[in-house]
Amino acid sequence: MRGVSDFKIEKGIPLPVRSNEWMILYPFKQMKVGDSFLVPYGETAQATVKKRVMASSRRYKPMKFVSKLLDEGVRVWRKI
Repeated sequence: MRGVSDFKIEKGIPLPVRSNEWMILYPFKQMKVGDSFLVPYGETAQATVKKRVMASSRRYKPMKFVSKLLDEGVRVWRKI
């Protein structure tokens, strides 16, 4: 079992830069009202895929998006 003394405290190590992969993963910025795209499920659970896509879409306010679970994946439409 580890104790507090088993961990070395280090100074001067920079924090990792936050990745902006979500900005290029989905084409939200390029979409016009009425456009849509499909995100296949692959090995990931349906609800997880939908949550990830919609969480990413919230970064593009004031644009609004809606999604629907389909057999082949999650379809996302730009609403506003």
